[in-house]
Amino acid sequence: MRVWFRVLACFAVLTLGSMACTSTTETANNTPVASPSSSPSSSPSSTPSTSPSTEPSASPSPSPSPSPAALFINPVSYHVGEVGLGYSAVTATASGGTPPYVWGTSGGALPPGMFMSFDGSLGGTPTADGSYSFVVIVQDSTKAVAGLSRTVNIARHISATSSCARLCSVEAGCFSVCGSLGSVDGGAGPFKVSLLSGSVPKGMKLVPLALTGAFPSPSDFSLTVQITDALGASDTVTDNFHVFKHIGYGIDLTTDCVGYGCELRIPWSPGTPNGTPSLSITNVTCANNPGQPHFNSNQTINPSYGPCSGVAPEPPANTLPSGFSAVISGGEVVIDFSSPGSDGNWFGTFVITLTDSSPCSPSGNCSASLTISVDNNQDYG
Repeated sequence: MRVWFRVLACFAVLTLGSMACTSTTETANNTPVASPSSSPSSSPSSTPSTSPSTEPSASPSPSPSPSPAALFINPVSYHVGEVGLGYSAVTATASGGTPPYVWGTSGGALPPGMFMSFDGSLGGTPTADGSYSFVVIVQDSTKAVAGLSRTVNIARHISATSSCARLCSVEAGCFSVCGSLGSVDGGAGPFKVSLLSGSVPKGMKLVPLALTGAFPSPSDFSLTVQITDALGASDTVTDNFHVFKHIGYGIDLTTDCVGYGCELRIPWSPGTPNGTPSLSITNVTCANNPGQPHFNSNQTINPSYGPCSGVAPEPPANTLPSGFSAVISGGEVVIDFSSPGSDGNWFGTFVITLTDSSPCSPSGNCSASLTISVDNNQDYG
């Protein structure tokens, strides 16, 4: 009995010792845990682990600031100016470099009375005309400098002179060459005109210092006109006109000379006062068709008749007979065909023109024309 008790006691001791040396798990492990080996465990690696550095890491070096763009002056142009008239300022601008900028000029010369401000504006009131060249200069805060060559033109102050300040005598019907109102010196174009007094004749138009269109029937009139240039400066002119009658005839534009040795006396009216016109003959037509009869069977004139054969005494085709004459006599143009028996028959037309001494157009003086139809024939003898 004692022996059994001792066995149980030893088992209990072993069991409790085993429980005291085993890790706690969810499932009980009844297997005894072997005692730890008396030999030492493997030593750690001979390479020591790297400990965190206590020195701060070097900061990356900052990127260098970009260099400013090169300094330059932007394109700029200067409008025309006028002596005595305030110049509308033009301001130059720059790019690049390092603002602020300071402006000036170098080389050449500015127009007298004009200047360039530190902000780059060119202004003032010019006192002398001409063409002025200079160099625009700009400097930035780093002392960098840029330049640009430029020119400014200054016109003389506008001045207008009348063409007909006293009186201009003009033939009625004149156009283009008779309407000048004067001339302009200086100023800056384009120019515009305005009527201050008087009235423009019907059918005519006012343009810068001129009247366009044909001058009307005889009249007298005056105009005062103001001419203004592109910069606003202006001047005035006054013109006076006397318009006289156009040269002409006292009959219709076509007349006939019929008979044996026919003669015409054509009245004409003068244009230019006390002037003497010239007389010319053109467009002579006389057919070479002698085979045609002078008269039709019903005694009407045959338009195909043509006596100008060139066989004596007939004149050649499209020429006047040798005895023909046309002169200005007093207030008449006298036309004479003399005798068809001695100088030949003539059947056709021609044009007489009286040309005055006054201008009427760019192509010539004023004139008046008249077509003459002729039947100068022995049949009438």
